[in-house]
Amino acid sequence: MGFFPLTREMTSAVQAATGFGGQFGYSGPAGLRFFSDLYRLGAQVGQGDFDMAAFKAANNTAGVLFHYPAGQVNRTVEGTAALLEGRTDNPLAVIAGPPPRN
Repeated sequence: MGFFPLTREMTSAVQAATGFGGQFGYSGPAGLRFFSDLYRLGAQVGQGDFDMAAFKAANNTAGVLFHYPAGQVNRTVEGTAALLEGRTDNPLAVIAGPPPRN
């Protein structure tokens, strides 16, 4: 699949999701960020756990695809989780994200 444009970028994501992939270090130019995010999503799906890393990978991929601010969604979800778990008392964590870990 390496000879066809765009298909060669998706090959790594498919390999990661099925467990046959190697490392994918180069994320390419900014216009092809979708494929590096798709690779990360494939790696998280391959692990089988839906944790915060899987949510972030899915959110970042959807953010590039549907053009919404995925970074802010990540900060809001992490800040809300920190507030609910008692890691912070700051109500602005919902907007600014959780406090840094020391």
